[in-house]
Amino acid sequence: MTGSLKDTSVRLKIHFTETPVLPHEEYNEFIYHLMQPEMKLIHLMESISKIAEWTDIAKPLMHILHYGNCWQSYLEKVITEEVNDCTNEGTLFRSNSLGNTALRIYLEYLGKVYIQNTLSSHIKYIISSKLPCDLKPSDPEDYEINVANLLSYLSRLMESFHTCSTDISPGMKYLFRFLRFKAQEKFGEHAGITAVTGFLFLRFLVPAIRDPLNFGLCTSEIEPEDKKTLNSLAQLIQKIANLSSKFRSDDVYLPFKNYIEENSEKFLKFIDEICNVEEISKKNPDTAVNPLIAYDAACLVQFFNQHTDDYNKNKEDPGVKLILQILDPINKASGTYKDIFDTKSTKKKIH
Repeated sequence: MTGSLKDTSVRLKIHFTETPVLPHEEYNEFIYHLMQPEMKLIHLMESISKIAEWTDIAKPLMHILHYGNCWQSYLEKVITEEVNDCTNEGTLFRSNSLGNTALRIYLEYLGKVYIQNTLSSHIKYIISSKLPCDLKPSDPEDYEINVANLLSYLSRLMESFHTCSTDISPGMKYLFRFLRFKAQEKFGEHAGITAVTGFLFLRFLVPAIRDPLNFGLCTSEIEPEDKKTLNSLAQLIQKIANLSSKFRSDDVYLPFKNYIEENSEKFLKFIDEICNVEEISKKNPDTAVNPLIAYDAACLVQFFNQHTDDYNKNKEDPGVKLILQILDPINKASGTYKDIFDTKSTKKKIH
């Protein structure tokens, strides 16, 4: 072992779950009803699930809705309800719900390519070039140089956001357009823009700049000075995304005020571009067997089986009636397959 690796340690956090997965055809009825516009099963999931479970059930749910090309109807409903229930544009999509979790997860899924193409090479350049960007340097004479360095990095990133806009998928653009329309309809033009920038920048791009290792944009730990530089860039981009050009006289980012104001029109044009998409045609659900969808369905079936006490309290609910009808044959099939495998396992031991 080389000297540089001698004192290296690795800490792993492992989460183990066991999910029995049946053949795809056993879940056909369950998947079919998840995709129906009435959304009875999804409404039931929303009513019985806990905050700690939302990510675990939102992922397989969105996989299935994406597979069946039914994601639009569900996420349009999520966006519409969130905007209708919100009384202050500043708190849009700040509430906790299964729907908001599903929207975030689906946008992350759609936005992976854009984040990689937009940030990866520039983050690596910033880390490798190591230009000083401290806005409170020990030597005051370094201040103007550091401001210029940080501004050059900021300009590179902002230009990349624009040039890579073609990498934003039609599905992501469609959701941004719908989100902007609904927010603007209720709160005005400013709210429509900040609703979009809130997702693209404040939830994706800014966190990725602050923590590129977690987003797969670099492969090793970042040095403290580079972290400070990235944090400063994230702060500036957050200001731009908030459409804010107001600075206190003692604000450390005051030297960037002119840049933000001069590029505000270009930034708004960028927002127009990423919301510009034609209607996405709604195809019939894909009938091809996908083994991963069987796993996703199994995860959701397991969730419902774990919550029987919660929904059995209201057996007159349409969603409860439906899930009881669907789960019965699935659970019987699960028992049958278990008996078959247990029998085979016993025979092997005897021999």
